[in-house]
Amino acid sequence: MSDQVERNKTNFRRFQQEVIVGGDFSLLPELMAPEMKVHRSANDSMVKLQGRTIPEDRVWTHDQFINGYQAAVGGAEDHRRVIHEIYGEGDMVCARWTIERRHSDDRLGVSTDELIRSTEVGFIRFDDEGRMIEGWFMLDPLDIYEQAGATVTIAAGA
Repeated sequence: MSDQVERNKTNFRRFQQEVIVGGDFSLLPELMAPEMKVHRSANDSMVKLQGRTIPEDRVWTHDQFINGYQAAVGGAEDHRRVIHEIYGEGDMVCARWTIERRHSDDRLGVSTDELIRSTEVGFIRFDDEGRMIEGWFMLDPLDIYEQAGATVTIAAGA
């Protein structure tokens, strides 16, 4: 396996643990390109069901990542991520990981103190410097809402 692939796998692990779990945004310039194209399969479907639109070519800057992180993860307690599988070839890394976090606020639409567990998979493309430039991420948001005790309904005609 090439040094580039091993570097990209290491950088993805660091991004998960040091940036997302640890909240160390000072690492973003090293691990994420200034603009990263992001595709979020199931999450985007939930946003569409809520009547909101998703930009076709969504790009996150470092500031947009930090704002999204604070909206989705900030305040979550007992946050852990465990990578179960990670593979790489060329400029791509694919991985499967478990996310655990306790939500002690009503971020999910219900007040809960439950430990929420979900599995996510991702395909991440890296530039020549080992920074993420594009990612496809998939998880099951309905499972997360159900674990939190939320009721998800779809209005007729939605």
